[in-house]
Amino acid sequence: MDENYNDVETFVEENPMTVSPEMKNDLRSSARWAKFLTIVMAVATALVALLGIFMMAFSRYVFRDIPAQSGMGTFLGLTYLVVTALVLYPIIQGLTFSRCVKNACRYNSEEALARGFRAMHAWFHYNGILTIVSLVLYVIILLALILAMVFGVFSNP
Repeated sequence: MDENYNDVETFVEENPMTVSPEMKNDLRSSARWAKFLTIVMAVATALVALLGIFMMAFSRYVFRDIPAQSGMGTFLGLTYLVVTALVLYPIIQGLTFSRCVKNACRYNSEEALARGFRAMHAWFHYNGILTIVSLVLYVIILLALILAMVFGVFSNP
């Protein structure tokens, strides 16, 4: 950046960014892949939700001979439904990114491109937080299992 510019905002205002035809092709390709991946993600999420509902509905029949396990199907079914709910937001953001970027390339709309990038930012932000929370939970569960083994919780009397 030239020394005549004191701040980034002045530089950006005087040197607007342009999107080249090659960049548009890359954006279109990214939008198509994002749409494909989010549709696959949506189908997988729907299957997980159906499995959760199935587990809750039929767990009393499957575990009827094992009284200690009677609530396990309901617990697992609810867990699957919670996971499904957590995954819906990234699916929506992925589809929003795809739609907005496709429209931005088609109509040369900076506003649509900005909306698409906001959706992509939200997608990465949400998934990053979800990944951190998942890793922390995995570490806590692993430590709990190690402590349980050390203190003999799983040993037979």
